[in-house]
Amino acid sequence: MKKLFFTITILCSLASQSQSFNDRFKILMQLGSDAKSMDNLFKEWKQKEPSNPDLYIGGFNFYYQEATKEILSLSPSPTSNPQLELKDSTNNTAAYLGGQKTQNDSLFNISQNFLVEGLKKNPKRLDMRFGKIYALGTFNRFNDFTRDLLETLEYSKKINHKWLWSNNEPVKDEINFLKAAVQDYQNTLYKNKEDGNMLEIAEKMNTIFPNDAIILCTLGSTYLMDNKLEKALPIFEKAYSLKPDDNIIINNLALSYFNSKDYKKAKRLFTILLEKGDENQKTLAKEKLKLIE
Repeated sequence: MKKLFFTITILCSLASQSQSFNDRFKILMQLGSDAKSMDNLFKEWKQKEPSNPDLYIGGFNFYYQEATKEILSLSPSPTSNPQLELKDSTNNTAAYLGGQKTQNDSLFNISQNFLVEGLKKNPKRLDMRFGKIYALGTFNRFNDFTRDLLETLEYSKKINHKWLWSNNEPVKDEINFLKAAVQDYQNTLYKNKEDGNMLEIAEKMNTIFPNDAIILCTLGSTYLMDNKLEKALPIFEKAYSLKPDDNIIINNLALSYFNSKDYKKAKRLFTILLEKGDENQKTLAKEKLKLIE
């Protein structure tokens, strides 16, 4: 499944009943209109179509873009960002002109509030939920990111995972789509060292999908990161019973056995990895087998 990618225009939707408002919104965006012009449009739009998800998506997109604008700045020395080298009259470098990304918390909050209001009227719109969560991650608001993701998972269980996407079309293969998206969000938390938040998501996913080997493996890994080997081991054992040919699960279970000093079981699994694992897994297996012997 393709990963979810969000750009500045994170959410897009073209509902036929509001084509004129969408057209006006697009034109104003292309013209680089200010907040006053946009707010006038949103006010009129809301009066005519207060439940239309495109209204709230448009407001979110506009204010998120405003909150993440790039400004030009001069610096005396080069940076890692692309820059224009400015010369003085003697042809020596005088300064560097380049773009600097900014984050405006006040405008960002407005963008989030559009989706909060929109989701009250359109709670099944998964694209709006994911757009909101993604944006929170770009502002490093990982507690809010996690809270919204947990709420989404709880609601997903309530509606039996029957989500809608843009144009209010049903999400296809909704369960696998949801699992893949959550795994991506888990990776975001992992990269930002948000182990506690990662654990909350992993535990919630396990309560909803208790017999999914990949979800179990993720949960076991989060326990290991929290130095809870006694919790990780039975989780990996269950994952292995469900998916005994998965090398990552074999690797994690073997390490858990090794760290708990159950060398007999560890040896059996490392021997399997030595045969069928990738190069890194084979190297690890060789090292551990030498220590066991």
